[in-house]
Amino acid sequence: MTDRPVDPAPRSTHCHNCGEPLMGPYCAACGQKDQERILPLGHLLHEVFHEVSHLDQRFLGTLRMLLRPGALTLEYLAGRRARWVQPFRLYLLVSLAFFAVSAFRPPSKDFRITVNRPAQVVTLDGKPVPENPTQTRLAKRAEEINRDPAAFLAKLYAWMPRVLFVLLPVFALLLKLAYLRTRTLYAAHAIFSLHQHAFAFLLFTTVSLLSHVPYVRSLRGLLFVALPVHLVLGLKRVYGQGWLLTSVKAAVVGVLHLLTLLAVLVGTTLMLMLFT
Repeated sequence: MTDRPVDPAPRSTHCHNCGEPLMGPYCAACGQKDQERILPLGHLLHEVFHEVSHLDQRFLGTLRMLLRPGALTLEYLAGRRARWVQPFRLYLLVSLAFFAVSAFRPPSKDFRITVNRPAQVVTLDGKPVPENPTQTRLAKRAEEINRDPAAFLAKLYAWMPRVLFVLLPVFALLLKLAYLRTRTLYAAHAIFSLHQHAFAFLLFTTVSLLSHVPYVRSLRGLLFVALPVHLVLGLKRVYGQGWLLTSVKAAVVGVLHLLTLLAVLVGTTLMLMLFT
């Protein structure tokens, strides 16, 4: 008796994933393709190659669309979403790329933390007033960090993704307040926030990579001009208000967001100094 190859499983009438009736090659409920449960190796390799190449094409196309201020947000709000990487996933991918590139950069030798100790104060009877213990601890930690900043910078970089993630809803809230009369849903502002921060990370990654290119590193600072320009053009395209009003709102939102960022960075630095 000779061995025979296993016959492929017959086409199913119900989805293997969710159990819903099938009306075609794809399930209308969950989107899974109706195919054999155990795929031949050649078919499996072809499917892997197709998925990877399709993801690369979609990701690169999304990045190109991201360079057009506000265009990706309008595509999402109009319901044309399948061809682009989803906003939150795009933000994660681009931010992870930035922190991965930054991890290979050596720590800055110019990094220093300065904590000024107050002058010693004495009472009328000549007794010294005890120093603030928190400020004393910060001063001692600053001296330790300045001797070897690499370990502290590693901790700070590890916290940055979480810290910057907190700023996403803050930026969306600032947009909500700036465009309160338009009655735009907060979710729409959140999509714009994700795309704007993804562009910022893409810009920072480019600047970081250019720092390794001779004769170009001195000009990479000019790229930062693209950040406010991208914001103004994006707000103009998405919200459709006049240039003057859009520029004023972009300036106010940008400055408030920058101040929030600085406050969060300072707070994170202080927390790491005190509790690590």
